[in-house]
Amino acid sequence: MDSSTHTLSIITINLNNKEGLKKTMESVLSQTFSDYEYIVMDGGSTDGSVEVINEYSAKIACWVSRPDKGIYNAMNKAIITAKGEYLLFLNSGDCLVNNGIITEVFAHCFESDLILGNLVTKDNVEIKLNYNIDLANIWKYGAHHQAMFIKRSLFEQIGFYNENGDITADWQFLMQVLFRFNKSYTYIDKIISVYDMHGISSNPENKKRITQEKKKFMKEKFEHHPLFLLQSIIFFRKNYRRIKSIPLRMSRIVTSITNNR
Repeated sequence: MDSSTHTLSIITINLNNKEGLKKTMESVLSQTFSDYEYIVMDGGSTDGSVEVINEYSAKIACWVSRPDKGIYNAMNKAIITAKGEYLLFLNSGDCLVNNGIITEVFAHCFESDLILGNLVTKDNVEIKLNYNIDLANIWKYGAHHQAMFIKRSLFEQIGFYNENGDITADWQFLMQVLFRFNKSYTYIDKIISVYDMHGISSNPENKKRITQEKKKFMKEKFEHHPLFLLQSIIFFRKNYRRIKSIPLRMSRIVTSITNNR
C-alpha cells in the first residue's frame, strides 16, 4: 500500500441500489471536511447506479463498476486502493448524519487504531456503544462499520476481510483487532451515520447463520485464548446462583406436571 495522502478514505460498496447510492454519495460529498478521498466500488449494477456515479465522478477519487465476489471482496479491493490514514465504510443506503460530522470527529487528534461512534437507524433509533468494550460484549453486540474509523495500517498487520462466504467477516476482523492483537480504540459519544438496516447481517432470517459463524470463529481463534477463558469464569461467577438454581427449578416443574396429571 502507498503511504497515506489523506486523513480519511470513505468507501461505498454498491450493487443495484441506485436510490440508496445517490443518498449516500450526496451525504459524503456535502461534508465540510476536505482532507478525504471518496472511493466507490460497484459490483456491475444494471439499475442505473453507474449513471449516478458518473454524475458525481469529478468528486470521486476512484470508482469501479464490475462484477466482484461479494461485499467483502469489494471492500478488500477498496482497501488496496485507499490512501487515507483511516477508512470509513459507508455502503449504499447509509448516510452521514450531517454535513459537519467528519469535521467534528477529526477536530481531535486521534492516534488510536479504531475510532468508534454511534449510529441511528432510519426509524430514528439510536444505537450506542453504551457497554464495556470487552470480548463478551463485542461477541454479543459487535460494533457497526458505518460508525467506525479503522486505521488502514491494521489491514497490513492483521490481514484483510475474510472472503470465504461468511457474513460476519467485519465482526471477525474487529474481534481480531481488539482481542488477539490488542489494538487501541477511542469511543466518541457522537452519532456518525444513519443506518439503512438493509444489510445482509441485519436480516432476521440470517440470525441463526450469524450465531453459527460466530461460534465457529470463536472455536478456531479464541477457544484457548486467556481472555476468553477469564471472561467465561467471570460470567460463571456472576451468574452462579442463577445457574445453580436451574436443576432445582426443573425439578419443581417436573413435580408440578406430575402432580397435575
